[in-house]
Amino acid sequence: MLHLALVNKGRHSEHESQATDSSSYEIDSAYSGEEAYEKVKEALRSHKPYAVILMDMRMPPGWDGLETSKKIFEIFPDTEIAIITAYSDFSQQEVFAQINHTDHLQFKKKPFTLKEIKELIQNLLKKWNTEHQVDLSKPLLEG
Repeated sequence: MLHLALVNKGRHSEHESQATDSSSYEIDSAYSGEEAYEKVKEALRSHKPYAVILMDMRMPPGWDGLETSKKIFEIFPDTEIAIITAYSDFSQQEVFAQINHTDHLQFKKKPFTLKEIKELIQNLLKKWNTEHQVDLSKPLLEG
């Protein structure tokens, strides 16, 4: 079962809750960057890493979505992170310039439709599955 996280400053939007309503993955929530980071560390220790993280940009007090994403990528660069924001604190180019793992990073501006966020999640989960199936087959091909 895949592991998905919603990270934002409070209550999840109706779109986020509906888009992640699935029996094909577990969903965890964190309400601060620091809490998200600790959950990622625990998930790695439990061998149940997060495939996708939906990250709000603003999460006062403490780390914002940019800082949290950087710290998560330091310990687990394979996760797919979608930074979701209604604010223009940072442009997409500024975010990508500060994060080295842009091949695992998406940037989505609010507002968005339920269909858009569902498609984003499904595409990121497909990408995760494809990359990890290839990783799992490497020892068989090399041996």
